[in-house]
Amino acid sequence: MNDHSTWLSLTREEVFAPELAVVDCHHHFWRGLGEVFRHAPDYLAEQLVEDLASGHRVLATVVVECGQAWRASGPESLRSLGETAFMLAEAASARLLSRGGCAVGAGLVTFVDLRLGEAVEEVLLAHRELAGARLQGIRQRADRPLDDHGRPTGAALFDDPSFRAGLRRLARHDLLFEVWLLHPQLPELYRLARDFPEQTFVLDHLGAPLGIGAYAGRTAEVRAAWREEMKRLAELHNVVVKLGGFGMPLWGFAWERRPRPPDSDELVAAVGDWIREAVERFTPRRCLFESNFPVDKLAFSYRTFWNACKKIALEFGPRAAEDLLAGNARRLYGLDGTFAP
Repeated sequence: MNDHSTWLSLTREEVFAPELAVVDCHHHFWRGLGEVFRHAPDYLAEQLVEDLASGHRVLATVVVECGQAWRASGPESLRSLGETAFMLAEAASARLLSRGGCAVGAGLVTFVDLRLGEAVEEVLLAHRELAGARLQGIRQRADRPLDDHGRPTGAALFDDPSFRAGLRRLARHDLLFEVWLLHPQLPELYRLARDFPEQTFVLDHLGAPLGIGAYAGRTAEVRAAWREEMKRLAELHNVVVKLGGFGMPLWGFAWERRPRPPDSDELVAAVGDWIREAVERFTPRRCLFESNFPVDKLAFSYRTFWNACKKIALEFGPRAAEDLLAGNARRLYGLDGTFAP
């Protein structure tokens, strides 16, 4: 057991509502995490299966790109095919290790540079040929550096005409576009989603409200700004929201520096109001819980995370809880009846 696993084990609790089904719609396979996870350098099939064995009824997962295992040679536009192959291979290994207990990698979200414009067609087809029906979306990070006042710097990806030309191609392939940006950039997503009503956008990590840097100690101000932008986004019915990411240091909770990790009740107390507001704005049919592991594993265990999610989800009633924990992910990523474990 490594140092981080020992620290995570300091908080123990029973599985809450073990009968509830879960679809983990956002996790990664990752090599080289040692600097962050205290001597836990990898999160591959074996590590994921260990977390899946924590007691929750996880039916399926969606693997999301994180810049891993790209090809070292060949056309630059096609190098991310290496990560698609890597995710498929690790997912297959995880399905074997879990002995059919979970359809790991039933859905896949990979990277394609939409700034290729019309030329992105060849790249999309190459990923589709490799991944088949498992390919459900594309993610191209749009987060930008912030200045000392917390304002985004540099050019906005979503305003790039070439990117927009590529996005039009994506819509024709019926693929999702996953959005990873920081809360000061939410107006950029609003403009994009408004201009592309035929495209479904998936906002990762609750829009990443910041609690560090220029935003440290400004929770009320951040919450007010985030609330207004989420209210506007909710009016666009082609935007859905992933509920997670709050184990990342950018929230400012600094759980990873505490003597022991939080339990599920502490998580609910810390992030429950953010999640409740998102669900109330977007409705339980347009929100879905995501683990964001192994990144969020920096702060808490898989069991603790899903315990907290279930507690919040059940506040909206059993039908809404089913949607938030599994049903919405199954529909959004086309998982119903498509893949056997």
